[in-house]
Amino acid sequence: MLVNVLVVAAGIALIVGAAATKSVVVISIAVAALVIALVLSALVQAALSGIYSAAPYRFASGEGETQGFDGALLQYASARKG
Repeated sequence: MLVNVLVVAAGIALIVGAAATKSVVVISIAVAALVIALVLSALVQAALSGIYSAAPYRFASGEGETQGFDGALLQYASARKG
């Protein structure tokens, strides 16, 4: 989410800078760059969300630890709260 905000802020700055040139081509390239950056950011966010959702599920279902995730942290995440 924060990355998307930063991408939009940078994109707006890029578009404002491009608008200062008064060139339709430069403005179009800036808008296209912003759209591509947002799409890539969304794809990365979706992939990471899937990974972070699957790791605790695999641990809780008894499949064991997921490589790259601390077992104690997964144990804490799946423990009953309250």
